[in-house]
Amino acid sequence: MQRVIEISDLRTLIRRNETGPYGFRNSAIIAAAALWGLTASELSLVRVRDVVAPSGQLRLSWELSKEIAYNEIPRKLYTEHPALQRYIKEYLDWRLAENIGVSEDRTFGGLDPDSSLFVSNRLESLTFSERETGKPQPSGANYLFREFFAAGGIEDLSYSSFRRSLILHLHRQGCTIKDIMVYTGYTSYESVRRIVDTDPRKVEDAVANVYGRF
Repeated sequence: MQRVIEISDLRTLIRRNETGPYGFRNSAIIAAAALWGLTASELSLVRVRDVVAPSGQLRLSWELSKEIAYNEIPRKLYTEHPALQRYIKEYLDWRLAENIGVSEDRTFGGLDPDSSLFVSNRLESLTFSERETGKPQPSGANYLFREFFAAGGIEDLSYSSFRRSLILHLHRQGCTIKDIMVYTGYTSYESVRRIVDTDPRKVEDAVANVYGRF
């Protein structure tokens, strides 16, 4: 049974990666991975204009375009979570202060709207590596998250754990499988159902109550 990223894990990941030269970036990208449920490729391709309005305000909801979506089906995502808003705003302020992907235009908060939302340790777009077969791999994002997990002392997780964990948390909050499919971009009902059915909390609760009170 695969491990689920619980709130304690998320707090640990952010706490142990929020310091250092890229701390603001680290906190923002970890929170985004946890709450948007994007694939690593999708996360690497999100632009400033996707989440920041021309007024410079953070959009409360935004659309992942079909050009970015792994299955070419656009979907609506949200930035309403207070922690996510705070981390992204702090990160964008840091980018402005460090002159990373800025624009002379005063729109979009002074940032280049077509620049990547999240940057690498080289302060560039997250990279992809070519393979002889198959789609380019999001090597830049995968590298960052391996570093995050190592710093957090969590070795049994990978970037894909965020999508799986979000599905389980949404289901625990009462979302239907079809609602989850719309938000995460899954097109297979059975794929999501299998993930939901492996929720370790369901097993834990079942074991705790299997004999009732005796």
